[in-house]
Amino acid sequence: MKKVLCIAIAALFIFGLYCNAMAKEAAEEEYGPDQVAELFYTSMETGDVETMLTLLPEAKAEKISKFIETAKDQDISKADNITLCCFTTCLVKAGEAKCALKDIKTTVIESTDTSAKVEITFTADTEMGDQKATENVDDTVTLIKEGDKWVIKEVKENSK
Repeated sequence: MKKVLCIAIAALFIFGLYCNAMAKEAAEEEYGPDQVAELFYTSMETGDVETMLTLLPEAKAEKISKFIETAKDQDISKADNITLCCFTTCLVKAGEAKCALKDIKTTVIESTDTSAKVEITFTADTEMGDQKATENVDDTVTLIKEGDKWVIKEVKENSK
């Protein structure tokens, strides 16, 4: 009986090592600029601000983290689009808002080895308290290479 138990524990240990290796490989997988832009927006739906921050340059992510901590004491109307997206994501995470994105389409409109521009369009249904809104979003996301990964430098709304 002890032999079977030891074999089972060893098998679970080996399986755990395999799962860790697979998770690390997936985390290090290089995403293209269009995939990074889409992941940034879809993170809003689940309130995954941690993922959003990893998609930004390190200095910008730190600045936004500090802003979010004190956002209730600040005028957020002066915040840039990236900060507003992250703030909305925090509201979703806290259960204070809901966000659903439909019909997401990304198009790489410009790309070099170190920078890219991606147009992203979708319909966003948001709900905060008793207020509900539907918006057709058409943004251009500017990305740069930081090390070996794409990060979001800027988000601009396209003219309607």
